[in-house]
Amino acid sequence: MVAFATIAIIPAFQLNVLGINISWPELDYSSIVGSEKSLNLSFRRGKGFENSTVLKLFVQSGSNETEEEVLADVREIGSIIKQRLEIMEVKEGEVYYYKENDIYFIQVKIPGSNETVINNIIAIESAGNIEIWEASAPQVAIGEEIVSDPPDSPSENPALAGYQPTGLLSDSFVTADLTVNPLNSSYVIKVGIDESRQYLIQQILGQGSAVAVVDDFPVAAVTQDLSPNKIGLEFLPLIGDGEREDTLTVLALFGTKTYPRNIRVISQEIFAPEYEEESLLLVGVLGILVFMSISLFLYRTFRKGFLPLTGLLYTFSVFTLILFKLPVFRAEITATLLVGFVFSFLFAGIIFYLLIAKILGRSNQDSEKRRLKILNQEFDTFRKSFRFLLFGILFWLIILESFHGNLYSQFIFGFGYGITVLLGMLYLFLKPLLRGLYVSPINLNGIIKKA
Repeated sequence: MVAFATIAIIPAFQLNVLGINISWPELDYSSIVGSEKSLNLSFRRGKGFENSTVLKLFVQSGSNETEEEVLADVREIGSIIKQRLEIMEVKEGEVYYYKENDIYFIQVKIPGSNETVINNIIAIESAGNIEIWEASAPQVAIGEEIVSDPPDSPSENPALAGYQPTGLLSDSFVTADLTVNPLNSSYVIKVGIDESRQYLIQQILGQGSAVAVVDDFPVAAVTQDLSPNKIGLEFLPLIGDGEREDTLTVLALFGTKTYPRNIRVISQEIFAPEYEEESLLLVGVLGILVFMSISLFLYRTFRKGFLPLTGLLYTFSVFTLILFKLPVFRAEITATLLVGFVFSFLFAGIIFYLLIAKILGRSNQDSEKRRLKILNQEFDTFRKSFRFLLFGILFWLIILESFHGNLYSQFIFGFGYGITVLLGMLYLFLKPLLRGLYVSPINLNGIIKKA
């Protein structure tokens, strides 16, 4: 068998801890496939790839091999893979092949990420180098007629409907990393260009700070990486604030479908579709916080006899988190949070000074000493709560700013700061009980005397 196959493995879910991409330990398959190149498995999540692994092979003809012989090799390799899936009792396994720009591809999709299955599939005699590829293209089931450059359709890839690839990078040999800037939902694509195409770097960097356009996509920033052959393109927020269709279009622009031989997405994440589980969890936390803040507000109002500053502070902190969750404020997340926190403090301070007169002007049934004691206690609680929340928001902002490679950092910030607010409110609720100093506002002495 003269043809060789390059296998791309794309485990289809992204594992992130505090926004850091966690990759599988580097696995050396050279003993299996005879390759000098080891494979570093990456993870991603996305619609259609949940809990599945995609293996993508491309088959090129040898110098003395005809296209018919290559096609025979493709079908033979596909049949071997199908047989191995059946032997290993892999249910719902899919094997396809297709032709794109004179290259034959075999694509295998298996449920889960069983390493044994992966090893058995890639351990074929013709296997060559191993790469990570973006796996999306029209497919033809093994056993059916081959389709040469099948046309795009909305059902195959909605983002590519009617799309004609043209542009600045179309003739370069590059590798690209796709990520997202959570502060403004823009797409950040770092592109490594082959040394023979260095002029493209100057051509792109020549745009300066002005907004460049690549295939009708506005570029917000063009920067040169530390390595001499790496540039970065940051795309402005697209229509829909980073919805799936826009993401797929950008992937198509810099993926194997649009430029199959020169631009490869070597690591990527799908942002929106929404993370349903995380969103529900965050909404649940916000719901609990709203209930707790209102309860704290009412509790301290009736117990202290006046509008409490601490209750206001926590209430506004919760509303700040709600603003953080709304997409309209995502463009300036950090500014929104800080401004919301400052306004919460200022508003509470205004209320504080307005209420001093009311507190000091109460009837003489309480001594002046007791009134001042209540005022001092409330101010002391407010001061400690403000300091606690301030350190909390600064800590989680550091997390957000340090690991802003994906939207998980936003979720971690919202969840983490929400838990911080929740702990602060629980402390205020439980402090009297923990100290054993809870005193009912009911006058028990008066009741005993009447009895």
